[in-house]
Amino acid sequence: MLRAQATWSLYSAIDPEFEGLHPPSGILFQKYMHLPFQAGLRSEAEIERFWAEKTWHILHADPLGVVRNLLKRLLIFLNAREWSQEFDVYAYRGYSWFLSLPWTAFWLIGPFGFLGIIVVRPATKNQGLVFIYTLVATVSIFPFKVSDRYRLPFVVLLTLFAAFALWKLFTLLQSKNRRFLYGVIPLLGILCLLCWPDWPHLADRKTARQEFFIGMRHEINGSLNEALEFYEMSMVKYPWDPDSPYRIGRILSLHGRTKQAMVYLQEALRREPQFPKVMNEIAKIHLKADNFEQAEALVSKSLKLYPNDKATLRLMAKVQHRKGHLTGELDFLKRAVYESKDPQTAMSLAARLIELQKFEEALGWYDSVIHSPRVDKTIRAHAAMLAGITVARHFRDKKRASGYWQMIVDKFADASFWGHRANYLTGALPEAVFRRQLIKSQELWMENEYIIGLKHWLEGDLMSAGRAFEHSLALGSAPRSSMLNIPRKWIREDLTSLRQEETKHR
Repeated sequence: MLRAQATWSLYSAIDPEFEGLHPPSGILFQKYMHLPFQAGLRSEAEIERFWAEKTWHILHADPLGVVRNLLKRLLIFLNAREWSQEFDVYAYRGYSWFLSLPWTAFWLIGPFGFLGIIVVRPATKNQGLVFIYTLVATVSIFPFKVSDRYRLPFVVLLTLFAAFALWKLFTLLQSKNRRFLYGVIPLLGILCLLCWPDWPHLADRKTARQEFFIGMRHEINGSLNEALEFYEMSMVKYPWDPDSPYRIGRILSLHGRTKQAMVYLQEALRREPQFPKVMNEIAKIHLKADNFEQAEALVSKSLKLYPNDKATLRLMAKVQHRKGHLTGELDFLKRAVYESKDPQTAMSLAARLIELQKFEEALGWYDSVIHSPRVDKTIRAHAAMLAGITVARHFRDKKRASGYWQMIVDKFADASFWGHRANYLTGALPEAVFRRQLIKSQELWMENEYIIGLKHWLEGDLMSAGRAFEHSLALGSAPRSSMLNIPRKWIREDLTSLRQEETKHR
């Protein structure tokens, strides 16, 4: 039924620790996902084996506990309530009058469906086939997932038998077959007694947090005041919820309200001590206050819980940078690249190496992105553009720089954003045409004017290059949606170098 994490789902289904339910989404779920990484595992196959071994261990160590837990799950699976581990179905019903109508739900389909399975006597060949298929579908779902959305395939199949049971009852009432009817009605009552009462106390144990997910939606849309309001509601309503105080603390910290942020972050850590993201946020606050030792201790603890998180590794690199430990900084940046296999992280490492004037090493990291077939072509083209600019700026090697830009034209022609600039830099596109394209697409940015100046500089036209660099500083930067982000620092550095070169020529 599940292509990924099937062994985890089975483990969490049988382990008595979970009492029949998976942990809710958020850190209470993620902390289990971190366990294989803490054990040094990385591949999907290794992680699947990790959970398979834990499953077999539980089966051998506590078989009676496993059986009791599966019985709890069966009661949850058969319960008439609609519920979710994420966004509650009742939230959707409250959103729309159409959805709030009393549509047929499991309270009707469940008892009548089971009755239909029992009273299909004698079953036809086709009815038997549907019964077997329903049984197989149930067995393939129940041991793994019991939340409402995973129960849906089973409910759809059970609807056929519910319809049959209703039709059968109708025909019995018409025929006045009291004897058979007296047998069916008590059976229906027993099935209702199984499905309708809240035997597993599901109403008290629902793990969906409507307010939290509404808050997330407001945060994504940029409505932070509304997000804070709903996070507060979730935090109060669910005393076990550590995600809401974490998100409140993060928002407050981003807006400079560090004292208030610390209160919420500490509360999140009290509710869930194994929360790497909270440790990172507190570490950032310490880092701003130059409390390097406290920041490093927290990030180290965070890495023990989630050793391959690229954000945490990059944060540790930043801590090492602030402490003046260059070797440690580069080691953690490289580890972030190796652990995450993230091309943007590799390009960030290359940018840092350029700052340290380790140009050939930086080009090596750009090359690793350019020649990686799994990376999106747009990102590879971006890396080739930056590699060419690096060669042009620091080696003044027009041929080698053009080799990178020609690669964009030859291999990444469909990345038109980079293709136009590469064609111009290689000389295939006249400057007048390139400028017209920029005006037409409303891309009159600092970064594009810098590229024009860089080309003039490579061709030895220092005066035109200087004018272009000065003009670029007067223009605005590209919007964040653009991948072309040339730092103003580069332009100022190159303008200084160009002036020095002009002076030498004089």
